[in-house]
Order: sequence, then structure tokens, then C-alpha cells
Amino acid sequence: MAAQIASRVFGAPPAAASAAPVASGSRPEASGEYPAGVSATPASEPTAPEITVAPFVSETEVRVAIRKGEKIFIGPKTIVTPAARDLGLAHDILVDT
Repeated sequence: MAAQIASRVFGAPPAAASAAPVASGSRPEASGEYPAGVSATPASEPTAPEITVAPFVSETEVRVAIRKGEKIFIGPKTIVTPAARDLGLAHDILVDT
């Protein structure tokens, strides 16, 4: 049963999954035994999404961001209309960078 689950998860055939049993209480990291497709080094961290600072924000753009559940990044030179600022601050949409 365990070999079948391992073959589904790791893509190894059932014979290969049961060929290298790990003793109970031992860790694969310590013994160097890893199933096929699993490496000892952690995967590289995903890069952060690129932040785009809006040059101008209107009330319509804030309403669209509210509907989509997105944030609008503004900088010191961003022009924000008064209605957009009020609506954005009320719904926590505007993010100062």
C-alpha cells in the first residue's frame, strides 16, 4: 500500500519505491536516502512579484482594484484624486512605497 502511494507521489515505480526501505526512526536527511525526484537541497525561493508604482490613480481604478481584490502601489510622485484617496484608504487598497 505504501509503495503504491509513494509511486503516485514521487513518480517512481512500486519496485523502486520499496527497494530502499528506511528504518523506522531514521531520517532520510541524515542517511542521504531520498526517493527519486527529491533532492537534498531545498528548492530556490520564488522571486517576489515586481511592484509597479502607478503614476496616476483615479476613483475608477480604485473600484476595479476593490472588485479584483488587488492593491495599488503609490509613490511620492503619484497623483491620486481626492475621491480615489478617500475610497482607497477606506478599503485599504492604496499602499505607499
